[in-house]
Amino acid sequence: MLTSLILISSFLIPQQARAAVTPFGSLRFPQPTATINVSGPAATLTAWNTAIKAWNKTGVFTFTKVTGKAQIKADSWSNLTTDKNVAGLTQLSSNNGVTIDSAVTGINTAVLKFYRYSKSSWAIVAEHELGHVIGLQHNPSKNSVMYFQNRYVGIQAVDTQSVREHYRTPLPLGPTRTLAAQATGFHTTICGLGEFGWPPHFVLMHRTFVPWTASSIFMTE
Repeated sequence: MLTSLILISSFLIPQQARAAVTPFGSLRFPQPTATINVSGPAATLTAWNTAIKAWNKTGVFTFTKVTGKAQIKADSWSNLTTDKNVAGLTQLSSNNGVTIDSAVTGINTAVLKFYRYSKSSWAIVAEHELGHVIGLQHNPSKNSVMYFQNRYVGIQAVDTQSVREHYRTPLPLGPTRTLAAQATGFHTTICGLGEFGWPPHFVLMHRTFVPWTASSIFMTE
């Protein structure tokens, strides 16, 4: 019986600690490369294309754009009500808890417009989401593209070093029954765990929040 496990990582309390290297999770692609299909309005396409070029330029991971079926689907959505403080969302799916089978990622165009994100900030949000696609988690340091409220800082050395380390580690020979939640300075909630079957199906979901304003209300799920 296939069981679904949803792991949602979201910000609760500001952290002052600084990570030497951006944390990464337990999921990754078999190799540091993946196909990606990009869709959406013009501004969305520009943001994703810029972000893809930025990551490819680092040499630590390669995104190959395709027009048909792809491992990654990058798009956008528009929600200024229930998702008013969510700038981006990434979901990773795995059948063994080790390798990523597919990923869906998006940026919230309504929020980016509402908070007047610049063109470069749109691209940085997309870079951040692609970092989650690769397997990176949030970095408590503002000097990282993976900072949870980032809109100004692009890919840094702490991010590329993390990708190198993540993909340098040999993959397990077979499925593992253990899902290790790594401490990143952020609260992690595991929900939706039913009767445990094998192999399980893992869904890792990341939400990226807009920088705090007087009207911001942080969502925790």
